[in-house]
Parts: sequence; structure tokens; C-alpha cells
Amino acid sequence: MRPNTPEYRTKPGQAAPGTDRASAGPHQPVAEPDQLSSAAPASARPWRRVILIRIGLIVVGLALLLGWVLEQWPQEALRIPYGYLLAALLLNQAALLAAALRLQATLGIFGIAIGSGQALRIHLQSLFYFFFVPMSVGLELGRFIELRRLAPGAPASRILLALLADRLLGLIGVILVTVMTLPMVLPGRIPAELPPGWLAWTAGIGAGVTIAGTVLFLVQARLRRVILALLILDRASVRRLLGLSAASMLLVVAAVLAIAQGAAVAIGFGELGFALGIALLGMVLPVSVLGATLGEGAGIGAFVFLGLPPAAALLLVSAAYCGRLVGALQGAVIELIRALISRGPRALAPTS
Repeated sequence: MRPNTPEYRTKPGQAAPGTDRASAGPHQPVAEPDQLSSAAPASARPWRRVILIRIGLIVVGLALLLGWVLEQWPQEALRIPYGYLLAALLLNQAALLAAALRLQATLGIFGIAIGSGQALRIHLQSLFYFFFVPMSVGLELGRFIELRRLAPGAPASRILLALLADRLLGLIGVILVTVMTLPMVLPGRIPAELPPGWLAWTAGIGAGVTIAGTVLFLVQARLRRVILALLILDRASVRRLLGLSAASMLLVVAAVLAIAQGAAVAIGFGELGFALGIALLGMVLPVSVLGATLGEGAGIGAFVFLGLPPAAALLLVSAAYCGRLVGALQGAVIELIRALISRGPRALAPTS
């Protein structure tokens, strides 16, 4: 399948990025049926009980955390008005939509056209897999399976490149917002609390990350192809992709800020964006248990470092976690509806 986009104008006989020579010719091989997709309904049955147990564990865990926060809260009671909760929910939905639109735009760059509704459904379902498949591999696995179902003619290599590009753009959006909020945070309380040698340690860590990123860029051919593909885009496409990435992150910050204001937590937008940026950067490592990553610990540490009490830090990090959980539960509803629809014809079929 040859992408019909201006970003990938190729000469006759030349394959588009992310494709092999076998898929670049005029005669396209018939895509093999997706074994993972076709086996999903049958293989999902043993996991239903496990998924229900995990949902129960998440609910119980959040209830215990909320109980601890209520006990540690310095005020007489923690009461968040419903208006703030509704605002946080709407802002969180807008953040999910922005991330889905970024996925749609990124896929379009690689010649894979899907609708905005399909992109939102894929994003919500991938969040569902992220919570209930170990080690956070469910996020990419779910998106890959859905895209193979929607675009069976697209080579798997091109789909993988597009998904990697979307993850990279999301990371860039988090970094942009975190860097933008630094001037709002650094002149305040941080310099007075820095221990001696902090700048030296920071410079050393930054140099190490830069070197590691350079080595990864040189060694990983797939990542190098993704970055090169993004570099040749026109300015309008770059602005749109970066804008959607930053918008998704800023909307998450705004949603958590609504919770903070409803709970009377004294924190500004810049400080909140900085701490949540640190938390989301901690999610880069592929380690996840029930949707919780190393980023939650990093976020709590960042909030405490900014001067918040541990109870308030835990509340705000839990609010960001619940934002992802809301998307995952919507993905679970989509999966349930799909399972019921696929079971309907078989249930109505006559038995001999």
C-alpha cells in the first residue's frame, strides 16, 4: 500500500518509508488474516474473571488511598464540589480526544487513513489494555491489533513505525510542557532548597541522557527512520502534531488543576505542569502494574519537593491516574459491546 500523501513522494519503483520491496510494487499481496484478532473472542473468555479481579483491586486500592488522604488532610474534611469534578472530567475527555487526533494525524503521515471516531476508539481500547495487560505492552499491542483490523493492506512494519512516531510525539509534548513550566518554578522555591552539587549532578545526568539518546538513535534503525520521517514534514504538519501533543498534556494539567482547586490545594498551573511532566516522563520505562507506573512515584516526589504535603501530592497524582482509568473504563465498555455484538449471531443461530 503506497501512501498517497505529499510527505512521501517517491520515484517510480521506490518504496515508501516503512515498507519493503515486496509491498512497494503494483501488485499487492493479500493480507493474511490477523490471527490475534480472530482468536480474541475465544482467548478472552479465561481472562474475563482476571480482568474483573483487577478492576476490583484498582477500586479497593483507590478507596484505601482516599481513606489515607482523608485521615492525613490538614482540614476538617476533604470535599470537592461537583462542579470541579465535572470540569475535571470534561477536560480529561478533551485530553483523550487530543491524543486520539494526534494518533490519526500521525497515521495519516504514514499513509494509513482512519477516521477521528476510529482513532478515539483505538486510543480508549489501548488504555484498557494498558491497565489489564502486564508490563504496559498492552498499550501498543492493542493499538497494533486494531490497526491491522482497520487497515489490513498496510504492512506491519509501517504500522509499527507510525505507532512509534506517535509515542515519540507524545514524549516530545510532555518535554515541551515541562520545559515551558521551568521558568515558573525555578525562580521560586527550588533554588533555595537545592543541595550543594545539584547542578553538577543535573549536568551529568543530562549529558548521560543525551549520549544514551544519541547511541539509541544510531543503533536503532527503526527509531532513526521515524525521526527522519518526522524531520521531512512540512511546517504545517509539524505545527499540528506538536500542537496536538502539547494540547493533550496541557488539558491533563488543567483537569488535575480543577481537582486541586476544588480541594483547596495551593498550587499554580506552572508548578502542577512541571510535577505532572516529571510523572509522565517516569512512564517512559515499560513497567506497569494495574496502570500504575514508576511515574506515580516520581510525581509524588516532585510534588513533595515543590512543598506540598504527602497527602496533597498523593491526591493530585491519583487524580492524574484516575484520568487514565476513566479512559480505560470507556475502552472496557467498547470491548464489552463488541463482544456482545460478535456473540449475538452465534447465540441466535439454530443448534442441531
